[in-house]
Amino acid sequence: MGFLKSLFGGKKQPTPEELEQQKEKNFDILKFDGMKASRMGQLSYAIKCYSEALALKEDYNTRLYLAQTYMALQENPLALAQLQKLIEMDKENIESYVMVVQVAENMKDWQAMNEACEKALLIDETRADIYYYCGEAYHGLEDDISAIAMLTKSITLDKNQKNAYMLRCQILKEMAQFAEAEKDADKLIELDPENEIYILNKAEILSVSNTEAALVYCQKAIEQNGFLDEAYLLANHIYVSQQQYDKALSLLNDAIEINPNFAKAYMERGNVKMLLGKNDEAAEDLKKGLELEPKEGEAINGNFTNIEQEMNAQYRANNPFG
Repeated sequence: MGFLKSLFGGKKQPTPEELEQQKEKNFDILKFDGMKASRMGQLSYAIKCYSEALALKEDYNTRLYLAQTYMALQENPLALAQLQKLIEMDKENIESYVMVVQVAENMKDWQAMNEACEKALLIDETRADIYYYCGEAYHGLEDDISAIAMLTKSITLDKNQKNAYMLRCQILKEMAQFAEAEKDADKLIELDPENEIYILNKAEILSVSNTEAALVYCQKAIEQNGFLDEAYLLANHIYVSQQQYDKALSLLNDAIEINPNFAKAYMERGNVKMLLGKNDEAAEDLKKGLELEPKEGEAINGNFTNIEQEMNAQYRANNPFG
């Protein structure tokens, strides 16, 4: 019989069991290749592998890997579609809702972010990180009272929730509640004394009521990070407001020496030189600032001043980007 099959080209058809085994083998190969590609940073190929694997067989972990890869590529709608399927497969897995929260955060879809937070909290109401996300969503929805309540809950559950302290501090600053904001600023520095962002945050709050102390914190921030542009700009604005133009000029010289591509520093230095009557030097700084960043010519800190308008008018003819 075997001889006859060989003679006439007969070939044994695979059984259903063998077909299923081959399908499982192909699935495993595709899933493994996707994981390997992800580790190597070949994310587009990983997506292809995971997608083809899922076409062979539904698998929770493979779909999770696919969702995470889409998230890594900022393919937010595609990530959300995969996460919704994961939630359908396991409605009690809180991490799927947390990932939905993160994708909605990337999309700045505050309503979707808030809804996902609420669903996550129905599963576990002790997660400090989810209350933080709730606070962020409410802030995005311009409901800052609810935002503060959620952030406070986050901090109550975890006294080391630096993100919650920082966001609550920012909201309190926006509400002009500077005394309360300063408490959060102090807590952040207590948690991380060498963090230049937290130090600068304290300086910004102090700049409203205690400029001398604010300058001290600006200097501390610069000592931690000499490339922290915002610290130079804040200190400069304080000096200018006090008409301490020589100190402002010295500060900006230092900033430009450290970072020769600091466009705003050139613009601010041009402003100071104009105040000192050094119009030609001011125009040169304006030219350099415009070369580095044309949009800086529109305004400093988002507002035209009379001096800036005068400088822009004076130099507009020479603006190579105009």
